[in-house]
Amino acid sequence: MAYANEMRGVISEVRFTWGGRVFTVDASVGVTMLNHIEGNLDEALSIADATCYLAKEQGRSRVRLYRPATSTCSAASATCGGRSA
Repeated sequence: MAYANEMRGVISEVRFTWGGRVFTVDASVGVTMLNHIEGNLDEALSIADATCYLAKEQGRSRVRLYRPATSTCSAASATCGGRSA
């Protein structure tokens, strides 16, 4: 989680100019521990993607960890909080 938060922080420092305007960049990160997934890599990536969307829905620029016991994400269907990956 520390690495994901550090990565998100570095990304948030990016600035670029386009058309005379300065833009910032933010990122939301979905983290999935592979030892929590009983399926294959595609399933793990689907859950991480759904977890990332959940982080965005909770306010953007966040890091969200998939926890099978307490998460609203479903390993079987790769959905989080009603969001399908």
